[in-house]
Amino acid sequence: MCASHANAQSLTPTPRHLGDAVIRAIAERDGVIGVVLANNFLAHGWTRRDVTRVIVDVHVRAHLRHIAGIAGWEHVGIGSDLDGGFGRDETPEEIDSVADLHTIGAAVPAAARNGVLGGNWLRFLRSVLG
Repeated sequence: MCASHANAQSLTPTPRHLGDAVIRAIAERDGVIGVVLANNFLAHGWTRRDVTRVIVDVHVRAHLRHIAGIAGWEHVGIGSDLDGGFGRDETPEEIDSVADLHTIGAAVPAAARNGVLGGNWLRFLRSVLG
């Protein structure tokens, strides 16, 4: 089981995101949760007209840590959603393209970095796809 594109409902309270019980259930089934990098999914109340700076070190870090605090770092990944649906002005300042996803590594403890930056998804997909 996975949630390929989901953030923590307790930080961005909408029905679209995952409550703590769901985060826990996905981890118990050895799944992965991919944090979405859309500003309105990261910062509660953010809109396209908002001047609030959404940055990896604050907003992405908060969702990553919240999910990891419940599920463990081995169940956290990136669900960037950078392939469409929103524009560059709707993502954290540090991320202009997929080439910048490595910046998320700075928001993750060193021991968990490789997993969050792709290793957790690889483990999950190998276990499901064989």
